[in-house]
Amino acid sequence: MIANFILLVRLILQCMLLFLWLDAVSVFLASLIVYFKIGCFSFFLSDVFSSFFESGYAGGLGLAIGLWIKIRLQERSSKKDQPK
Repeated sequence: MIANFILLVRLILQCMLLFLWLDAVSVFLASLIVYFKIGCFSFFLSDVFSSFFESGYAGGLGLAIGLWIKIRLQERSSKKDQPK
């Protein structure tokens, strides 16, 4: 039981880090587009964190819980398929 909880917490942290990294990439790409359009490169980490705290954490949390449920269902399915 405790192993399942540790797996869930680990998945949540990894998925949130993934979404934080994706937010950083998207803000960087948007800054590059603005730079090529008007010549002003405005990449700030505060923009990355504000984007993450507005919506990124929810995506990471939802992904982690979905993956955890899928893992649990696959474990249950594989236990049923094993011969007794």
